[in-house]
Amino acid sequence: MQDEGCLGAGAPSRGRVLVVEDEYFVALYAEDALASAGFEVVGVAATAEEAVEIARAERPDLVLMDIRLTGARDGISAAAEIRSSLGIPSLFATAHSDAATRARGEGAAAPSAG
Repeated sequence: MQDEGCLGAGAPSRGRVLVVEDEYFVALYAEDALASAGFEVVGVAATAEEAVEIARAERPDLVLMDIRLTGARDGISAAAEIRSSLGIPSLFATAHSDAATRARGEGAAAPSAG
């Protein structure tokens, strides 16, 4: 019998996560780390448009979102759209921490009262 605290084959997922990252190897690492921790990765997107599309189709519990993405839109814009239209929160992962970027990110990830 398997220990309740350990995840193994057939164990329930800890949650469904969408990974949004335009650096291939970073995305691959994040996907592997999340899966190893027992999360179900529902998709990997490299652009804001892909992120919104996958979020609409898969309805993850959480989006792991990079801020700087390939394309015209950034991760903050995608997170705001996903949050407002689907109610799905994002966790930002980025190397960019300037004040303006942080302020935009805080607005997009503002927790709902409840």
